[in-house]
Order: sequence, then structure tokens, then C-alpha cells
Amino acid sequence: TDGRKAKVDASWAGLKSKLAQWATETDPARRITCVIDGANIAYYKQNYKGGWSFPNIHAVIKHLESKGHVWLLFVHESHFGKRDVKSLEDLQIIERWKETGRLWIVPHGANDDWFWLYAAVYLGKGVQVISNDFMRDHHYEMLSQRYFQRWRDRRQSFFNFFRVGNEPINNIEIFPPAPYSKRAQRAEDRSSYHFPVSDAPVDSTDLSKITREAGDSKARAGVVRKKEDELPNQAPLKWLCVSRVK
Repeated sequence: TDGRKAKVDASWAGLKSKLAQWATETDPARRITCVIDGANIAYYKQNYKGGWSFPNIHAVIKHLESKGHVWLLFVHESHFGKRDVKSLEDLQIIERWKETGRLWIVPHGANDDWFWLYAAVYLGKGVQVISNDFMRDHHYEMLSQRYFQRWRDRRQSFFNFFRVGNEPINNIEIFPPAPYSKRAQRAEDRSSYHFPVSDAPVDSTDLSKITREAGDSKARAGVVRKKEDELPNQAPLKWLCVSRVK
């Protein structure tokens, strides 16, 4: 409807205005260092219908704060109703986020992924995206897919945590990008080439498929993963170095 479109347009305008302010922040204690995909964390390891968890997001936020990060959180408006706000604790968590001024509620009619992607790109170098989303849906829509994949490799931090029953999550881990690209590389003097490899066995019939699916998690990690739950930044990596014979 026109009303919904107007609300989405207003949200975009408001975000762009705030990003312009945050991008020029000079105080390290207030400069945003990570953009959080709230939904990806809230649903992580919630293996039941309606398994949304505000406490899970908050636990990850507190972990990031303990490491000196300043976060910007994106959550869709649909998650603030009775279905997902289940307790007084949830309400208190939401209120704390609102008080920081760094909770962005994405309105109905908009895709929250595009909001946090835009924010991460706008804020630029040094800002990480906290999400386990491989963003396959989005990179296929990009005109310059290769550049988007490179950006993603350099800016996305994955996460993991453990949970037993209804107990609070613990052992939160953040896996930032490697300081180097997990892609085939050539030495500056062109005397050698370096290829990321894995100990995992590879069926030769799969090689062409991996090559074609450049956006797939296997190709993105630069390795063929042994475990389905192993995140790209966790994957053990070795390099095959090939030198020219003079």
C-alpha cells in the first residue's frame, strides 16, 4: 500500500541520515565496528516452530561489547509482536537496545537484509557484518558478483555458541575474516602461484561443479568442507605453492 511504501521510504531516509553521522564519528568509544543481522542470530540453533530468541541476540551483543565493539543491530518489525516477544526479559532487552539508539527496526514491506548490507557497505573499511548468512540470494542479484564476493570475504564475521535445553547460551565465538584472501593468488614477481586446499577428499567429478558455483560456501571458503556445520572462517586451510621452473 501507499502507506507502507511511505514508511519504508522514511526508514531508508532516516537510516541514510544516521549513517552519515556515524560514518564521521571520531570518538572510538562511539564509532560503529560491527553490523548485526539480528534474525540470523535469533534463529540460530532454535530448532522448533517460533524459535526466535531475543536473549540469544543480546548475549552475542554483550560478547561483542566485551571485546570493545560498538554494534548496530537490524531487526525486522514483524518480530516485535506477541509471537516473538514472549517475556518481560524480552521487553527489557528491547528497551535497552532502544536506549542506545543503535537498534534499527526495519518496517513491513522491506527486506531487513538489504538494510544491514547497505549499512555495512556505507560505513566502510573496518566494519564487520556479524551473520552466518552466506548471502547467496543477494550475490546472484548483483551486477558485479565477483566484487560482492570479495567484499563479503573481507567483511563477514561468523559466529557460534552452545546451548543446553533452556539454559542461556554460552561459549560464544566470533570468527573474523582471515587477514588474507582464501583465493588462488600469484606472487608479485609472477614466479609462483598459491592455491588454497583442504585435506578433505574431493571427487574429480565435483570439481567442475565447485568451479561453476562460485557463490557456493565451498568455493567461498576456498576449501571442500568435511563437516556441514563447519563455518568458512573455521575451515582448516593449507596452501599448495607452485613455482615456475627456470
